[in-house]
Amino acid sequence: MRNSLNLIVLLFFFITVSCSEKPSTNKEENNSKNNALDRLHDKDVEFQKLELKCFGEEYNAKQCSNKKEKISISFSKESSSFSIKGVNFHDYNSTGLDDLGYQTFLYGDRNNRVIIIDSFLESGHLFYIYFYDKTGMKFLGKKEITIIDESIILDKIKVNQMKNELVIFIGSGIESLKFNIDKGIDLNTK
Repeated sequence: MRNSLNLIVLLFFFITVSCSEKPSTNKEENNSKNNALDRLHDKDVEFQKLELKCFGEEYNAKQCSNKKEKISISFSKESSSFSIKGVNFHDYNSTGLDDLGYQTFLYGDRNNRVIIIDSFLESGHLFYIYFYDKTGMKFLGKKEITIIDESIILDKIKVNQMKNELVIFIGSGIESLKFNIDKGIDLNTK
């Protein structure tokens, strides 16, 4: 009987000790998860190319869309219009796209989307870059690049974000396009 009582006391002791250690382990796990999230924000986030169906001429589409993402882009001589999840945005910076033609690309990560409009020039390309997140849509800017060998680019565009900087890799031997997301111009919703 005494052995049974000792065994019960011993079991009670081990249960008490093991229960008291679990909260500290959970705190350590939570701290570890928080540190991992902090490190994730410092890491390079790669955007994936998303499908974008365009209607109209091959390099002069009047509308592009992705139904799953609820994104629609329309082009006119005066502006580009974007409808994202039922909210409409207009940009008057992208006039004259249809002079030599253009192509539109859509990239995304878990929360953000990047729209790239590639306007063809006689000696290169003029890229218009847009960034959409939970707070709205921004025009990040436009950059012209001169390209001698057209076979180098466009099918292998990569989009990455490091903190507040968006980096677009166009092709080998071509300088990457870099944009500060915080300095983007908010598009109006008229």
